[in-house]
Amino acid sequence: MTDQMIRRFQFDDIEIDDDARLVQTRETYRVEMNNLMRDEGFVPIADLSPVWRSEYVDGKYRCSYTHQGVYVGEKAWEMDCVTDNRVIPKSKSEPSSQT
Repeated sequence: MTDQMIRRFQFDDIEIDDDARLVQTRETYRVEMNNLMRDEGFVPIADLSPVWRSEYVDGKYRCSYTHQGVYVGEKAWEMDCVTDNRVIPKSKSEPSSQT
């Protein structure tokens, strides 16, 4: 894994005008970034935490969200993350019981 390409993914200029939407918006961007990474063949690096920055300016929050990903190619949707130079596969969910 040490020869893999690492890339920074970042969303800038996120504006939020309501305190109540701050946490929800952060989660929305986390999911969106995760999907963007995987679409491009990358998975998150668990050892590097994502960074959410926000500042309150002129009655609204101005935010950015940054996370690092490592290239794993076509299997990105099958992998959970990379940690300690190892690719961690997504855990298999148990089959739902049919009633």
